Amino acid sequence: MEKNDPLSEERLIEIAQTGSRREAEAAWEQLSMRHSSHLFAYLARRGFVSGEQQDIASETWLRAWRKIGPYKYDRQIGFFPWLRTISDFVIKEHFRRQYRNPLCGAEDVEVQEGTLSDGRAFERKLVRRLNQAEFRKAVEEILPQAPADYQKLIEAKFLCGFEPQEIAELYGWTTNKVYVTTFRAVDWLRCTLSERLGTEGPENWYV
Repeated sequence: MEKNDPLSEERLIEIAQTGSRREAEAAWEQLSMRHSSHLFAYLARRGFVSGEQQDIASETWLRAWRKIGPYKYDRQIGFFPWLRTISDFVIKEHFRRQYRNPLCGAEDVEVQEGTLSDGRAFERKLVRRLNQAEFRKAVEEILPQAPADYQKLIEAKFLCGFEPQEIAELYGWTTNKVYVTTFRAVDWLRCTLSERLGTEGPENWYV
């Protein structure tokens, strides 16, 4: 494809780096649709089962989104090798945590900012805390600030308890879009709630 073709990989990356928030997220969605199957196939070849693939892929896409700004596109190499390199770092952390904490349950693993367990631990904490009226009210109050897809995901998954396949059917999304939107919405929710409630407190809601 030509450089100026709006569907070209190079152009999508340029929009993700320099476009408005809505344009950047739309471009990122196109990139994820183009490469998610490649990433899942790569993780399958590495021996990961479905649940592990989803966790590692979600963390990989989240880190790539955070790092896309300074990324330099090389037409001859393409985008996927860069994405795969990020996934390799996530995989190394995955194995490191397994060897370091072989007897720990999921709730006992130490959570560090930016690790695979970070978002998952927050999701578990979020579901439990939503049973508390004050915390649920805080989530509902900030929800109108979220991008439209994030609102839909948070309402369906966290406030109504729908499963990923049900969310896909509800909104006419692909399963991949559900997972991509989940990790982005969770990251937005975590950051926004930390600004509102702080990350320190007697009940340590954050992790």
